[in-house]
Amino acid sequence: AILLLRAGRLLRASAASRRAVALKRDSKYLNNLGASLYETRDIQGAVDAFQAASEVDPLDHISRFNLANALTEGMLMTESIKQYERVLELSPSHSDALANKVRNQEAVCDWRGRRARFARLESILRENLAEGKLSVSRPWHALSYPISEQLLLATAQSFAAKAQADVARQGLVPFSPKPPPPSPSRRMRVAYVSYCFSAHPTSYLIAGLFRLHDRTRFESVCFSLVTSDGSRPRGEIEADCGTFRDV
Repeated sequence: AILLLRAGRLLRASAASRRAVALKRDSKYLNNLGASLYETRDIQGAVDAFQAASEVDPLDHISRFNLANALTEGMLMTESIKQYERVLELSPSHSDALANKVRNQEAVCDWRGRRARFARLESILRENLAEGKLSVSRPWHALSYPISEQLLLATAQSFAAKAQADVARQGLVPFSPKPPPPSPSRRMRVAYVSYCFSAHPTSYLIAGLFRLHDRTRFESVCFSLVTSDGSRPRGEIEADCGTFRDV
């Protein structure tokens, strides 16, 4: 199941995990099932699997962390915050749980203890970055955080460095695109690459964007990093975008 998941064969990974769970109701097998369901955007299925894993082993902070992440993806912020707090009780040094909890508290406008939690998060951010590690806060989340411009820049640079390393591991080399010279008769091509072309808040926010393109001047192309979840936002984007492709 793990190898199938890493290979992107999500449906087969889910099936293999279900067989494993049927043979033995183990928290690791339930976690694998939850991970494959999460990647296929079956968020409720993922929540159920991670919840079951947490019940099998209540002291497993990994299952609890995965559950909190799935609840976040399902927009159940209040419940996810409770789960992140439980993770921190089980594993006080879990910096990712702290960062995600802080993000979700911002999302629900929970200002209690805000100064103290950001002081703790900033300390962790600086420590991670000083050690050359990936920032525990995503740069697009950190844009609204009360941190310095220098720390925000360092956060973004850590994610850029990871992206470059990921590309290098695949044997790809940086390239400098050479666009053709401007021509009044040729449309400008604008491409959008996203993991969120689904029932995701981003899709709801940009749903009307693509139909507003002046198609006499612009050609819009969407590349989705996830398969269709059959949702209305996904369908609208597919219909409104000039070209839509799953990659």
